[in-house]
Amino acid sequence: IELRDIVSAEVSVLDLSKLPSEEAKDIIVEWLLRKMLKWRVRRGLKTDRIRYIVIDEAHRVAKTVVENGSVVLESIISIVMRESRKYGIGLILSTQRYTDLPDSVRVNASTKIFMRMDSRESIEEIATVLFGDKSSASYKLSSLGRHECVVVDSVLAKKMCAVHVKVTPFFER
Repeated sequence: IELRDIVSAEVSVLDLSKLPSEEAKDIIVEWLLRKMLKWRVRRGLKTDRIRYIVIDEAHRVAKTVVENGSVVLESIISIVMRESRKYGIGLILSTQRYTDLPDSVRVNASTKIFMRMDSRESIEEIATVLFGDKSSASYKLSSLGRHECVVVDSVLAKKMCAVHVKVTPFFER
């Protein structure tokens, strides 16, 4: 994989589904993120457009190892989330459970999009993020329909509010 091919293209899609194991996929994603961050740091502060990297099942790569209350190994996603904006890299992460992402990733995500969920633990965690209260949004998060979500960004979070969004899919327009 040539990094220059990835960064010079308008859109690059890397399908890792053919790799022999989940561990191999995780290693490739980790390696690419490290290479991309180094490349952007060498170029200096952002002067051109932001490059977005989309990672599905992000919780697999976002693991942080903690022993005796101290971080022993920080995930590359945590590092990129914390340091990449000034270099023009943005991450779009997808995961089934918000609570599977480490705190270092969650606090550095400026916009969060929550779809319908049934896990009590996840609903309470997200309600706390959205409204500072475990119960205030529980009914809303568990009753979202197909193509509906709740969106909160850094501005809305300061006001302790979120936006309910219902999308009409392209195939239904």
